[in-house]
Amino acid sequence: MTQLKLVALKKLLADRWLNYYEATYQNPKQEEINYHFVSREANLTTDNLKHPVTASAVTMFCLNHDHSQVLLLRQFRLPLNDYVYGNSAGLIEPGETVEQAIERELVEETGYQGVHID
Repeated sequence: MTQLKLVALKKLLADRWLNYYEATYQNPKQEEINYHFVSREANLTTDNLKHPVTASAVTMFCLNHDHSQVLLLRQFRLPLNDYVYGNSAGLIEPGETVEQAIERELVEETGYQGVHID
């Protein structure tokens, strides 16, 4: 795989939940490639982008005991002005483990408690 070098990072837009960035990479031929992405991290830099970050959100793929049914949520999404079906998901609160966030989000979004987490 060709290694790209991260040479610049610019925040283009920030709002309450997401930050929109433009990363500039250089390929082995010294050509620049721009890549746009969003992150919940508000203070990304070229230094801390190179290091692994901790999870900030969870999403769950929920099955019943015999794996014959999948849990999907029906939620209204303003940009679509319609309902979509998807997995339960949410942000990890400060000090929470991934497992605690999964349990909390499932209770908040579905009311299910005491589930087995794999």
